[in-house]
Amino acid sequence: MAVSAVESRATDEYYDMKDTSIYVDNTDHDLQFFSPVDFDFENRPINQCCGYFFRYDKLLWAATGERVTIGDPNVIVLSELITGSPAINPVSIGTPPPQYVINNSIQDAPPNGRDFGWGERYDIGYRAGDHTWSIGILDGPEIRGRATYGFDSLTIPNQLPLYLNVGNADGFLNLPWLDVSFELEDFAYLANVLGPPGAGSADIVTSRNGWGSVHVNFRTPEGFLRGFVDYSNNSPDNQQGPTESGPGRAIQVLEITINDSGLPQVTLVTINSGADGVPDDLNGNTLPGFFVVVNADDEVIATGVDYGDLHEFNVAFERFDVRNNTQTDGIELMKTFALDNRHLPVARQGDVAEIGVGVRYFRLNDEFAFEGGGGILGRTYATTIAENQIVGPQVRARYSRQVNRFNFGFDSRFVFGYNVQDLTQNGAIGEDLNPGAVNSPIYAQPHAVSYARTDDDFAPMAEIRAEASYSFTRALSARLGYTGIFVDNISRASQMVNWYIPDLGITDGGKQDIYVNGLDFGFDVVY
Repeated sequence: MAVSAVESRATDEYYDMKDTSIYVDNTDHDLQFFSPVDFDFENRPINQCCGYFFRYDKLLWAATGERVTIGDPNVIVLSELITGSPAINPVSIGTPPPQYVINNSIQDAPPNGRDFGWGERYDIGYRAGDHTWSIGILDGPEIRGRATYGFDSLTIPNQLPLYLNVGNADGFLNLPWLDVSFELEDFAYLANVLGPPGAGSADIVTSRNGWGSVHVNFRTPEGFLRGFVDYSNNSPDNQQGPTESGPGRAIQVLEITINDSGLPQVTLVTINSGADGVPDDLNGNTLPGFFVVVNADDEVIATGVDYGDLHEFNVAFERFDVRNNTQTDGIELMKTFALDNRHLPVARQGDVAEIGVGVRYFRLNDEFAFEGGGGILGRTYATTIAENQIVGPQVRARYSRQVNRFNFGFDSRFVFGYNVQDLTQNGAIGEDLNPGAVNSPIYAQPHAVSYARTDDDFAPMAEIRAEASYSFTRALSARLGYTGIFVDNISRASQMVNWYIPDLGITDGGKQDIYVNGLDFGFDVVY
């Protein structure tokens, strides 16, 4: 009993004098990073009670996805009535088959939760007994998703062919050679050569028959998609032949040969939109879409437009690309207190509970972009960005247990966040629109758009970390863990696109939650 009393009194004196010179033993930094681990009588590593520490984690994270539909899901679109409506063509015989409903082709576009990204996390701090100051920096991860849809029969790059000589390979790589019979000026091939990088038109997208394969249903003004069609050949007696090609650019002639370098090379391309350039007579009154009125002397006395020949187009692209990029980063400043565990049995004093308070800034930048080519619109693209900037006080609770060289820990944090959201959108609609031309809406013109808006909202944020580390030396240990971050009331860019032409825009919706999670592995250094 006497021994126990002395031992207890000595232990109390040690803890009562932690801020005196007796505590110097734990601040003796000899830079022996590779010295063996010191163990106490309970076979637990003797941790350094004062000093600096550095933690590094490599992150492999993913973010929860969503069912992203390209197009407005509430718009009902019927297939094109190619031959005209019996209601305006009284000489039609029989009843045409009913039109079918065209749904949006893409109903599971990125972000869909199947993509992972790499990032880093750094923690540096100073420990003085039961108190710890630390700064944490999150850099990434950057989670990228991309998908391409449609029947892309041929894509002709919008620039002059380039002769390449790389190593032992020379010749034309990936860029088809165009015969002089191809009319370059029709598609501004020189734009990328004479102008800044990326200027001018995009690549020319063609198909076998000119019909797009990726249907996107937009909301439009009344009559916006109505125009004159040229799907049929008009014979001299005004009889219309069968449909030859749709409103997009169809390949008429494609010739591929082998060049001097032994590489395949496009030597002749002829593409066309429509059949013969004459609007089809859909109402059967023998008048073309545009006509003139003459008198008995064959003098033109008036011009006219047969609006009964107008046709309702569908929007369908030859090729459609979707990209989403979600990036997280931030910084936090924390002060953590280790709770006294002397009341525990000696065998349990390897268990440590900690609580902390601080402040945190967390940024989630979400970027959603799409680009379509071909069809009646031609190149149409937009990039929508939702930058969520969350700041607020943070509380923390951590529990860890030391077993020989292993340390197992569970860490939880909660942020009372205030989210300032910067929303932007830039894009352009309908590069190939030509008002009044055949196979193009009669009024529609190309539109470039740029929008911006700022919102704010309360955005609570919770984070959990579960990890296990192994001490190799007194100063070095390796760690493997899991991190999950849940954020409420954030904006996702993919949910904020207003599928309306000709203007697009940023919708008022898009507020939701997100769960970013994944593995992390790294090391600790104690000085």
